[in-house]
Amino acid sequence: MKLLTDENFSSVVVRKLREDKHDILDIKGSKFHRLSDTAILKLATKEHRVIVTHDTDYLDLSRIHPHPTSSIIILPSNQRHQLMFTRIRMVLGYKKLFHKNKPYVVIIEHDKLQINAV
Repeated sequence: MKLLTDENFSSVVVRKLREDKHDILDIKGSKFHRLSDTAILKLATKEHRVIVTHDTDYLDLSRIHPHPTSSIIILPSNQRHQLMFTRIRMVLGYKKLFHKNKPYVVIIEHDKLQINAV
C-alpha cells in the first residue's frame, strides 16, 4: 500500500512498514519536510497515499478540505513501536477502507478503533 508518514512519525515503525513491502514516502526524510499539513494532505491525495500520523490536526483538515482527500490513520505517539506497527498493519488489512474515491479517517486509540468516512 502507498503510505505517507508525517514528520513526527517513528523511523523504527517506518522501517518495519517498508520491510512489510509498503511504499512509504516519509516526509522527514524527503524534500517535502517543510510542507504545511495542508500541503501534505494535498500531496498524499494527489499520489493516492494513506497518511499515517500522530497529528490530530489532519482530522480537522480532512473535514474542511473542499475536495475528497486521502485516507488518514491517526494513532497516539506514546505506544511502543511494535504495538504501533501491529495496529497499523491490522488496519491496512482492511483494504476496502483505503479506496481512493472514498477516504476514511481511522483513529487507533489505546483500547478502540474509530473509523469515519471523510
